[in-house]
Amino acid sequence: MNKLKSVEIALIFGVVVALLAGRGIAAQQEELADTMIRLHVIANSDSDRDQADKLAVRDAVLELVKEYGEQADTVTEMACILESHLPELEAAGEAVLRNRNSAHCVRASVTDCYFPTKDYDGFALPAGEYRALRIVIGEGEGANWWCVAFPELCVPATADVFAETAAEAGFSDSLTDTLQDDGAYEIRFFLLDALGHLENILLASK
Repeated sequence: MNKLKSVEIALIFGVVVALLAGRGIAAQQEELADTMIRLHVIANSDSDRDQADKLAVRDAVLELVKEYGEQADTVTEMACILESHLPELEAAGEAVLRNRNSAHCVRASVTDCYFPTKDYDGFALPAGEYRALRIVIGEGEGANWWCVAFPELCVPATADVFAETAAEAGFSDSLTDTLQDDGAYEIRFFLLDALGHLENILLASK
């Protein structure tokens, strides 16, 4: 009986530690959400053609986003610029589709979206709510493509380049280290994902 209680206590202690660690990552995720705008491009469907169209539209959008980014010093300025250029982004995407003989429309918006934990080349981002430039092609029922529109982190970068870009964007040293520490973030970001699922379950049960 005492042995059983010891196991139960150990399990409870483990859950508490996991929750505390997850909360620490949650605080870092909120810090990230205040300093970046994600990019979310959603294909019409999972067909080979629609997925190829998605990547072509992505490339056109990224060219414009890069131009806009040169005009913005803060995430707030970038959000305002993107919102004022939504018709231009839609037109650029649709021009690409017309050249590829596709009649699908493109819808662009700046909105808050939930993103799962995502690995990129040289860094990872924890799950959570982020402001995002959302590009939806046609029915928007296909696999999507995620990246970071601001600061410019959509291109593969070395560790030094990422650290420099993160510093310019206002990331703290500890936050930059966390994002690049692939030996540790897998466990800690998993905890954040678990917390998010638990919170959704609790909210749904109310």
